[in-house]
Amino acid sequence: MLQRSIQDIKGIGSKLAESLTDLGIYTIEDLLLHFPNRYDHYEQKPIHELMHDEKVTIVAQVMQEPVVQYYGKKRSRLTVRLQVDGIAIKGIMFNRAFAKKYFHPGETVSVNGKWDQHRLQITIDQFQQGTMDQDTPITPIYPLTGDLKNYQLKKVMQSTIQSYADACEEILPSTYLHAYKLPNRSDAIKDIHFPRSFSTLKHAKRRFIYEEFLLFQLKMQLYRRQTREATSGNAQLYDKERLQTMIDELPFPLTEAQTRSLHEILTDMTSPYCMNRLLQGDVGSGKTAVAY
Repeated sequence: MLQRSIQDIKGIGSKLAESLTDLGIYTIEDLLLHFPNRYDHYEQKPIHELMHDEKVTIVAQVMQEPVVQYYGKKRSRLTVRLQVDGIAIKGIMFNRAFAKKYFHPGETVSVNGKWDQHRLQITIDQFQQGTMDQDTPITPIYPLTGDLKNYQLKKVMQSTIQSYADACEEILPSTYLHAYKLPNRSDAIKDIHFPRSFSTLKHAKRRFIYEEFLLFQLKMQLYRRQTREATSGNAQLYDKERLQTMIDELPFPLTEAQTRSLHEILTDMTSPYCMNRLLQGDVGSGKTAVAY
């Protein structure tokens, strides 16, 4: 089901499908695995808790009429003085001179944007009159291309997840999910696109990071095995009785780790494949005895 074309998804026209293919998205599964590269969240904090260069939401009072400066025919800069928690700050917006009519002295506004701690200044991305809804969800921001807009991809993703997320096949063994407390694949896909909280987002990311590394390791092990078996070696025979006599003559018994390492080395030596091993251990762990 997930290998069906994205054109089978309700609401995707030919132009949108073309934009998605430019992102390397051809199937429903490709779309579900096109994860956001960041998230917006409109959480209000006291001004003294804001961090430099972070995305913030501020509820403030307009102190005076905004000032608009023009640079050429299309470029402009709007500056508005705001007061929050008894502190005067500055809000700026670029190329949105029309917004001047929404900022009136004495009124309350909510602004969202990048905070400059050094200048006590916020570069405004979004704004609204009055206070902002505290229940605003965590908003995914996707990698885009061409004329594709984030709201378009978000709308398509919501529809796709609702219709197909539960059909995602789990590829990790249940023992791993339980041992590492990882969410199942369908729940992780839902939470990485539209997180219910920062906690569920964190666990969804953990799951896909683990999945990526596990698949990489499995591919590398398969590659090593195929390479090893494609290389011919010379099987080395040894006298088991003589070996046991040498072990018995040692002034100490072999440890469990030494016995295991010796067994693995001898198994490789008697196989028809080339051995590629590194014997390592702490100082005094008995490497010399095994090598001897």
